[in-house]
Amino acid sequence: MTDDAAGKDWVQNKRMIFWGWPAVGLVVSGFWNIEAWAWPPLLAWMGVACLMNARRCGRRHCYYTGPFFSGLAVVSLVYGLGLSGFTATDQGWHWIGGVLIGGWLVLHYGVEAVWGKYRHSS
Repeated sequence: MTDDAAGKDWVQNKRMIFWGWPAVGLVVSGFWNIEAWAWPPLLAWMGVACLMNARRCGRRHCYYTGPFFSGLAVVSLVYGLGLSGFTATDQGWHWIGGVLIGGWLVLHYGVEAVWGKYRHSS
């Protein structure tokens, strides 16, 4: 894509406030066992930031990671409140974390490897 898209891209410009600090928060919250109230807003923040970045510059993976993070925010909220039908054990957070990491890797790197970094305008 053009340099214009790259210039508008928050990922390209290393905007840590949008994804880096929330990702650190996700990890750190596990040490204090506060995932139930920390993960939903952090994942929602990351999801909204992805969707905003997709609209801003057309970064391809953001079209997928935005809904993915937002969906995991809902899953984390439901699980953390005990509404999922599963008992709130440490393993549940590990499963959600595993899906988060695996899904992010596939969506971030896989999507761009196949379709390129930016959506091309017609």
